[in-house]
Amino acid sequence: MKFNLYTIALSIFMIFAVTGCDTKKTSAPTKSSQAQAIKPLQLSITESVIIPDAKGAKVGHWTTDLDAAKELAVAQKAPIMLFFTGSDWCKYCKEMQEDVFSKQEWKDWAQKKIILIYLDFPKDASKMSQELIARNEDIQKRFNVESFPTFILLDSNGKYMSAVPLEKSNTPESFIRNIKFILFNSQENIQEVIQSLPAIDNDAVQLKETMAKLKQTQKTLDNTIQEFQKKQQELGNELQKYGQAAQIALVKIALKKASIEDQKTYEQTKKLYIEAQNNFQNWLKTNPAQTQENTIIYANFMSTIQKLKNTMNDIIIP
Repeated sequence: MKFNLYTIALSIFMIFAVTGCDTKKTSAPTKSSQAQAIKPLQLSITESVIIPDAKGAKVGHWTTDLDAAKELAVAQKAPIMLFFTGSDWCKYCKEMQEDVFSKQEWKDWAQKKIILIYLDFPKDASKMSQELIARNEDIQKRFNVESFPTFILLDSNGKYMSAVPLEKSNTPESFIRNIKFILFNSQENIQEVIQSLPAIDNDAVQLKETMAKLKQTQKTLDNTIQEFQKKQQELGNELQKYGQAAQIALVKIALKKASIEDQKTYEQTKKLYIEAQNNFQNWLKTNPAQTQENTIIYANFMSTIQKLKNTMNDIIIP
């Protein structure tokens, strides 16, 4: 996810204590000093307040149907909230369900304001389709989500606005307040405010000018990052090219010091090494299944390639 100047500016105004389960869904949650201050859960780790719809989307209702949610967001001009959770291991995700999402205050507000996407990363994913698992992982990588729970707000066009901060003790009131603050400072809301005021209003004029400068600065930043990434790739390719050239030159110098017999052995071994590497790559292109037979084939390839490599290295590095 790219750096966003608008998000950086917004974050200056937001200072909250954030509590998360863990940085990896495959390991057990750790207990921070903040986490220890949170009251014990009434829900068991296998229970869930949220049962998302698999198909379709409605404002204020949880769904896993991302496509339907995006269409609804555009039609209703409503923001989207992504909930990254681990339904069978993340105790603080369960706490959010118990303390916030199960409450009528939250339900009443959400049904008028926001579209809710449920992204589950359970340890036991046997009840999830491979397509859903892959899609969730893709979204997790796109937004660089490492801790659970994480809540991310998107505007009605699916553009990233901000992560929703959590407090030490979350309630519907506190969580809704944090969402409202992000929406209030969103570019969509700012544009609506500008359009609602008379063109001659001084505050509207100043806000419009400031937004234009912010947009231009964001564009400059994006272009700078793209140029940097392009240059980084070019330099990386050059480093690889020169590194390989240096290695080839070094090997040639080392071979000059070797006996004629060792030089012949090196060239013969090198041919076998290249052939083994090509055979291995061609085998991988067949997408072999993870069977016991293929595991043995893989191990044999690795063993053969390593032995040939060792033979060449022993000649040039006596």
